[in-house]
Amino acid sequence: LVNKITNMIINEVLSPGYQFPNEIEMCQMLKIGRSSLREAYKVLESNGLIKRTKRGTFVNSKSNYSLDTLLNIEIKNSDFMDLLEFRMVVEGKTAYFAAERATPSEIDKLKKILERMNSEKNNITKFSFHDLAFHLKIAEMSHNILLNNAFQFTSEKFLKGINEAFLKLDNDGIERALDYHNKIYKCISEKRLDDAMKTMEEHVMDIMINTNNIWATN
Repeated sequence: LVNKITNMIINEVLSPGYQFPNEIEMCQMLKIGRSSLREAYKVLESNGLIKRTKRGTFVNSKSNYSLDTLLNIEIKNSDFMDLLEFRMVVEGKTAYFAAERATPSEIDKLKKILERMNSEKNNITKFSFHDLAFHLKIAEMSHNILLNNAFQFTSEKFLKGINEAFLKLDNDGIERALDYHNKIYKCISEKRLDDAMKTMEEHVMDIMINTNNIWATN
């Protein structure tokens, strides 16, 4: 419900100043209980999307949106190449920090994700999901809150884009992506900081080149 109303506000289906129907009418329209509606309103209000007064519930202007909400809007409005360029800038260093700071337990969890990638390479949907999990885990292993949060923010957009790209890749493309992930894991597990950074940068560049080639032929 929060996502649905958020998207309607962001896409200006509900324009600034719009007044929502009263709670009883809203619950009847949405077929939900009042407690669910109120919880959704709390989240929307904390994100600066709406304001609740004695006169009713209203859509806010963008100037009232929280920083998190504004960032999410920018991510949704960006294209996949924007995201890849962002990753090109930060992900190599993220892998460097992960190689430097990861605990044995974290490395073991990364290995398990990699094993799932290897076993699910013929199922693009699952392979894409494990690919995302692999990169999110590396961000977590960097032990840098800002880097970790940045990857969490972009995860939905990245998953959609990488899934579309993988669907258009041939078997050689999938195997190449998998080979990069295996190399990145090895560098991190062996604490080879510079190699982890370099291999990750090469991996992201390879995705960028292949994505450009895919789009150019479609």
